[in-house]
Amino acid sequence: MDFFKCQISGSDYSDPYTFDKEIKNIFNKTWQYVCHESELLAPGSYITATLGTEPILILRATDGSLRSFHNVCPHRGARMLSGSGTCKGIVCPYHSWSFTESGAVNHIPKKKWFEHLDIEGLHLKPASVEVWRGLVFASGVENAEPLNRWLEGYTEYLDGYEFPYEEMREVARFTFDENVNWKILVENYVEDYHFAYVHPKTLGAFDFSGVRTIPCGPHIQIPMPYRDTPPSEHSKYLWEPGGVSRQGYIFPLLTVQPARNHMSLFIFKPISSTRTIIEIPVFQTALQQKNFPIDTEVLKRDIFNDMEEDFVVCRSLQVNTKSSQFSINAIAGEHELGVKHFQKIWWSFMGENIK
Repeated sequence: MDFFKCQISGSDYSDPYTFDKEIKNIFNKTWQYVCHESELLAPGSYITATLGTEPILILRATDGSLRSFHNVCPHRGARMLSGSGTCKGIVCPYHSWSFTESGAVNHIPKKKWFEHLDIEGLHLKPASVEVWRGLVFASGVENAEPLNRWLEGYTEYLDGYEFPYEEMREVARFTFDENVNWKILVENYVEDYHFAYVHPKTLGAFDFSGVRTIPCGPHIQIPMPYRDTPPSEHSKYLWEPGGVSRQGYIFPLLTVQPARNHMSLFIFKPISSTRTIIEIPVFQTALQQKNFPIDTEVLKRDIFNDMEEDFVVCRSLQVNTKSSQFSINAIAGEHELGVKHFQKIWWSFMGENIK
């Protein structure tokens, strides 16, 4: 497929029909990060999330396993659990129907009022949940393809990080709400050509000439080598001579930024065709907390400065998608290869005739 002839059109960055099809073909069907496993340690602990339009819940069962179901009561469709917490079973707040941790009906108030009740058919609809090294992923699809197959090749890349993901604990979280299509944010992330011009100081710890975007299945690896000499000014990332930050993008809505002093994630949450919430949890192991204690105000300033540098560009791109002249007419080799790869994967999910 000729990229320049078959690229995503400007209208696809704001068209509600395209967004609805993305929900159906991408967000409702793919593996997505939900939380760190440390949030689900005790039996009965749970968390809820929405994947596309599919509300799900994830529960730690008494046998230690994680269970996932659609967070929809089979009686009348009410949402059963909210937020996160601990429960002694799944109880619908509407009519107090309760379900076991395996999803089976446990109790129906005034059961005699119902005629011809098919108890087996009222089982909670399963979703899929798996864990990779402490990171919990879920899919609204029952019996989704194994997570290790979805992440094939990518986990080996992330394994190069010296700190154990399993021991990470969230130490800070920042949220942004932007009137920008999610694809613009992703395409900005997966190319490094702009780093030297948009982030000369905030990313000044890195050797921009050595950064590459490397396709890996539907995902993109972005190894970022640190420069040989320390940056002359304050940088968002702690300088690590001879090191490489194994950053990258996991399709469709997650990025990973491991560094010597902490790890952060960007979690994109598309709200509409022209609005995206970006959540950025920051994690540290106990050793990192000891050796690199977080100054929350400095961290906040660094992240807000970095994100605003990108948002200024992304907001203008969103406006320009309305122009008759909006298109990509040149690609800077390996440094913008991520944009081509992302669009190729997007088309593979959306189909060539989306209109």
